[in-house]
Formats: sequence, structure tokens, C-alpha cells
Amino acid sequence: MKRTILLFIGLLICIVSTAQTKIQTNFLGLRLCQTYSLSEAKEIISQKSTNSFINENLIYAFNVNFGGYDWIVRVSLTKELSEFGTIQFHKVHERKEEAESMCEALLDGLTKKYGKAYVSVPKYNDTQYYWNDGENSCLLELNQRYAKGKSAWCVELTYSNDKLRKQSIEENIDKLKMFMSEQSEDGMSSGLSRSDWG
Repeated sequence: MKRTILLFIGLLICIVSTAQTKIQTNFLGLRLCQTYSLSEAKEIISQKSTNSFINENLIYAFNVNFGGYDWIVRVSLTKELSEFGTIQFHKVHERKEEAESMCEALLDGLTKKYGKAYVSVPKYNDTQYYWNDGENSCLLELNQRYAKGKSAWCVELTYSNDKLRKQSIEENIDKLKMFMSEQSEDGMSSGLSRSDWG
């Protein structure tokens, strides 16, 4: 009987720890990998924000409360199928200390919820942590960085479907290659050589 109880407790601990590693996939009434028209997604998000607008396949929303903070939110739908692929929560701070404090609080909460984070190699004084949920193909990134254009510090929390994210990156690389090829052909036809591109 004692052995059965211990086995049951061990199984329960495994189930609870597994459940904690599943990264959230529902946000503001939208679910990652679901298909939405831009206007439909904007209408859903507008209910949670003070203002929102569409720019190409992106929806921006302001003053969205999530995790106890008010954020600027950017939602990305794939261009081909209008699948909800990424949501980024963005908060700007004038002082580095404010951004660090917020990042530490978020890191602590997310670590309790999803376990220890992976840390990427910092560049330009950025700090980035991430969690990967292979089961849902969901990637969560916490980033603190200096935004030169705004002369401010930003904290970003990004949830994305890893498959759709990779697909989007590949599409952008293909577009860039096509653009570079067209530019190269234009440059060659006008008598310019590759060395003229500097």
C-alpha cells in the first residue's frame, strides 16, 4: 500500500511538472496557429486595448494589460494563410534600472511557471532568455535591449509558433535573395560591377 501511494505521488509530480512546461498559446482571445482575417483579429484585440491599427500583416495595439503590466502589442499573421504566428509585448523605459527590474520580475515569474530559461549570448548590452515547448512548437522569448532610435530601454516578451516563425524567416530570406538578384541584374545591365557595390 505504501509503495502504491509513493508511486501515485511520483506520477502526480511528473504530471504537474510536465504541465508547467507547456507554454501559453492563447492571447487576448486569439490562439497561435489559428486562422483569422486581419479585420477579425483586430476586432478581437480591440476589446482588450485602447487603440489598435493594421499595417500590412501586423496588428498593433496599445495599453494592453498582460501579466500585470500595460504593453504595446504587435500581432503577426502569416501573409499566405493569415495564421496567427507571433505576439510581441513591448514596454519602453527611460531608465535602464526600470527595464532591468521589470525583466527580473518577469524572469522570476516565467521561471516559476516554465522552468529554467535558456540564455542567449548577449550582444550590444541586450539580455535574452527563452523557453521552448517542443510539444506545442511554441517559443517564448524575454528580451531586454537598448533602443537607439528611442534612446530608451525596452523589455519585450514574445510568444511565437516556432514552425511559423521559421517559415516566415525562410520566406523573408527568399525575398531578400530575389531582391538582391534583381539588384544585381540591374547593376550589371547598367555597366556596374560587383566591386562597385562596395
